Amino acid sequence: MVVFNTGKTCMFLNPTLPLPNPNYSMANSMMKFLQLTYVLCCFFNLSLRAQSIDKHADRRRGELILELSDTAFLSNLQTVVTRFETNSLSKQVVKSTFTPISTSLPIYLLRLDAALEEQLVYELLKKQPAVVAIQWNYNVYQRNTIPNDPQYEEQWHLNTINAPKIWDELRGGVTACGDTIVVAVSDFGFDIHQPDLQKNIWYNRKEIPNNGVDDDGNGFIDDYAGWNAGAQNDKHSIDTVNVNDRLRPHGTPCAGIIGAVGDNGKLLSGINWHVKLMILSNATTIDKLIGNYAYALKMRQLWQESNGQKGAFVAVTSMSIGLRNNTRPEQQPVWCSMYEKLGAAGILNVVATRDSDENVDATGDVPSQCGAASLICVTATSKQDEKLKFAATGQTSVDIGAPGESIPVLYPNNDTNFDSGTSYSAPLVAGAAALLYNAPFDGLCKSLKINPIESATIVKNVLLKGVKKISSLQNTTVSGGRLDVWQSYQLLKQRYTALRTGEFFKIYPNPTNHQLFMEVNLTSAGGKGRVVVTNATGQKITETAIDQTSGLFERVEWDTSTWSSGMYCVKVISENGDYQKVMKVIVVQ
Repeated sequence: MVVFNTGKTCMFLNPTLPLPNPNYSMANSMMKFLQLTYVLCCFFNLSLRAQSIDKHADRRRGELILELSDTAFLSNLQTVVTRFETNSLSKQVVKSTFTPISTSLPIYLLRLDAALEEQLVYELLKKQPAVVAIQWNYNVYQRNTIPNDPQYEEQWHLNTINAPKIWDELRGGVTACGDTIVVAVSDFGFDIHQPDLQKNIWYNRKEIPNNGVDDDGNGFIDDYAGWNAGAQNDKHSIDTVNVNDRLRPHGTPCAGIIGAVGDNGKLLSGINWHVKLMILSNATTIDKLIGNYAYALKMRQLWQESNGQKGAFVAVTSMSIGLRNNTRPEQQPVWCSMYEKLGAAGILNVVATRDSDENVDATGDVPSQCGAASLICVTATSKQDEKLKFAATGQTSVDIGAPGESIPVLYPNNDTNFDSGTSYSAPLVAGAAALLYNAPFDGLCKSLKINPIESATIVKNVLLKGVKKISSLQNTTVSGGRLDVWQSYQLLKQRYTALRTGEFFKIYPNPTNHQLFMEVNLTSAGGKGRVVVTNATGQKITETAIDQTSGLFERVEWDTSTWSSGMYCVKVISENGDYQKVMKVIVVQ
């Protein structure tokens, strides 16, 4: 049998049947042609089948799921499949089976013999009037995306903060508006050619490297691969630092925690698989780290001014550097004021607190105590999900905890190791913050240009409010908990879902007898307004002012135990009058 593949159908010829005039040379030629075509066509079909299997690796071969209009039609479909089996080219075909998937619904799993052309069976059954729906059967997996990086299993901290859950939806890269997300990492010692890091290194594409000219007009010459404030160029060396009497790299591990390329089959995975890392090196003294911050600020401002044509969307800065001695912000006014400037441009700034068991509110520390609204100060937590003994706290100065014990990190020259400290907790939070900018919400990415301070505030607030509360951080940090990037994302999603659907507030329980709660969000209407409660006759019972620009729902609570039984009206009014909504509440005493 010769098979001519004509797209979706095939024509069948039998080369063993005699042709007219068998002694005629043209007939012999035709016979040879048909035989050759048969071989080639079979090879072609096998190739297509192999490609189909490769393309649909999770699809279960020979398995179809069918929903019927009625179970009475099942025998008709069985007849159709039997006819197909009878006409099959294969000598032995295992009879196909229809297995009920549900006892209450007419849904069946059809298993076909591997010798049958399943696509043709699919097309044939799809045309049957009794078939309401038909689809292939696939393997399914837990919604915890696990990268194929060989040392991922050792990265316990990523599971602790629920990174695999969020990777199903976010992996970094760009905002919903298509802007490339950049994290500026200020440190010393970077291997920008580290194989698991190099694809995520940010480059200034508006600058021509090594030509001695400031091509993009940002005030920096040849800043193609970031900036080295000490050498005043974009060259970065692989330096080590003496930590606890041991020489260790610092910048490379911090950058890798944020953005080691994920799921590339190499070494480790960063929390942010596709983020761009702006390398700011040689921050060995205060003047140099200030110079690095100034570079990141300039590039964000240039991005804003040029509508994204120049500069970079620096969403977050990360720095795990501080002073050995206890220092107060008033002693470092220039350093601390940089966070105000960066925040005014819409940049979040993540820093590590001290590696010592102390309360920096009492003892003092810079940058922990700089106090800018754009600052997120991070302490370290252990594998047991408690504060690390050697990590500092501060109820007003330290915002959040994050894993920092025995963290697998990238080392230069294609190497890895384990390190501990707040130095590795801070970049984890920085990477999480940048990952949230990858969320598919137009409102968030559009606000980056219209109101950059608000967008940064929203991301900071969901990070702090989405934490997992742990006892050792209660009353010792601002948030009282450890980073949970998945919960933070759920808060972000809640906000923008509410903005899309108009669900700006909810009130519960209703009816009530002793307490009434309301959650309201007036961010899109200016953030300010009031809530007025009146009884059935229109008499005002209470009024509450709303002043929230955090992007999260503001919670209002009333004690209704003194209210009379009856119906009440709760009215939310924005300050500008653009938004008003009334909801009725029943009080039963």
